[in-house]
Amino acid sequence: EEFAILLYHLVTDQTGVPSQEWPPTDCGSNGLYVCQELIAQGFAASYQSAPNVTADLSLLQTGTVMQGGPWFNSWMKPDSNGFVDGDGSYEAMRAAVKSGVAGGHETLQRGITQLALNSDGTVDLANTVIKVRNSWSTAFGLNGDYLLHASTLNYLLKYYDFKAVVLA
Repeated sequence: EEFAILLYHLVTDQTGVPSQEWPPTDCGSNGLYVCQELIAQGFAASYQSAPNVTADLSLLQTGTVMQGGPWFNSWMKPDSNGFVDGDGSYEAMRAAVKSGVAGGHETLQRGITQLALNSDGTVDLANTVIKVRNSWSTAFGLNGDYLLHASTLNYLLKYYDFKAVVLA
């Protein structure tokens, strides 16, 4: 935990606005800065990026993946099943957008809880579910995790990035 806090400070400093570093204000960061700092500290050899959701799911097969993107007001409290994005439909995504952007958020994909395939063998994004770790404590969602449909990430793809660290 102490290293995570130190890493967060180092990464936030890369934004060039250390006066906005958490606490008391959080200007945030991104997966690229995290990867660069882990390489600089000798904890990682390199990193991989995923240009789309299916490539992200592929990276997730070999380890965790950082995802960074918008966090919506309606996502502040997951539903009783742990989902922040409802049923993963386009309508649910539109409702989240309508609720307003609370800010950007970097979280950690920890696994695929449900992988669904179409009859042609391609990934059914609407029925594929990703387990994501949030940093807000184990009181959030499912002991600190939440669930997200791959379709939601696909709808919001141009606003998300996916990075996986390659360990040294």
